[in-house]
Amino acid sequence: MGAAATFQQLFRGALSRQVEYSYSDDQHRFSSMIPLSASQLPDLEVLAAEIPFAGDWAWSVRRFAQAVRPDAFLLRLDWEGNTASALTLYCRFPGEPDEAAFRAALAHARPFDWSGPSPDGVARALGVNGPRGIAFRSSGKGMNNTALYFKSGEHAGRALGERMPALLAACGYPAGLQSLLEKDLHALYRPGPVGVIGVDDGQEGQARALKFDPANVALDIAFDFLARAQVPAQRIDALRRTARDLRADAASYLSAQYGPDGLRGWRIYFACEPCSTSAPSRPLIDTQRNLRELRRLPHY
Repeated sequence: MGAAATFQQLFRGALSRQVEYSYSDDQHRFSSMIPLSASQLPDLEVLAAEIPFAGDWAWSVRRFAQAVRPDAFLLRLDWEGNTASALTLYCRFPGEPDEAAFRAALAHARPFDWSGPSPDGVARALGVNGPRGIAFRSSGKGMNNTALYFKSGEHAGRALGERMPALLAACGYPAGLQSLLEKDLHALYRPGPVGVIGVDDGQEGQARALKFDPANVALDIAFDFLARAQVPAQRIDALRRTARDLRADAASYLSAQYGPDGLRGWRIYFACEPCSTSAPSRPLIDTQRNLRELRRLPHY
């Protein structure tokens, strides 16, 4: 049947209710992400059967889910046309594990592993008990990647800046990176909690990437950030058209990904609810005086 058709058939309910599309600098690729329930996990093996590189991934995430019992899931597929180029399952831990509990849980997900920074070290830097979520990603390039997600309720302004030196040190990054991060992130974060910070697995205790995910970023602010990151104007124009086509009020998330040498990548997310979108010819009475609350998936 093919991966695209199987994905639509298995998860058409979720796709009609709540889906998040994301885009990066590669104009030929995009991703779609949906929330899953535990009862839908067997469908992942059906989907994996249509994707040549996904067999070990499906086996690993099934074993992990059976042992750990995550309380929420997100499924993301990366696409090149109708061809799946990567797939990722995000799992939320039922409680924030310490490092020993994390490594015991991860043992159920082999061949996925963790050689990056100490989860306890990152947690201490952020003032939390441990990671809130974990992601398992496989790609057509034969790569398996693991990422951890920490959820901070501290304010995105001064509190984040105060914790930044310890966070950079925990990830094995130079202290001099802080000035760039503060400059970039100041414009992206709205007043409120930091939310999710991601750490990609790496080598010898250093993170491959440190990811910040500011939520509800106004489109002008998001595109200004991309322009400063030297994203070509034609790519930004294409993303503006995409946002308009999806009727996006803002970017649900703008993921800024940093390595020890600076910005390494970005991804912009647009969440929508297809079933609640009115047809162009259908009358609509809007009694709200302010912008409606942004639609987005339940991240960690």
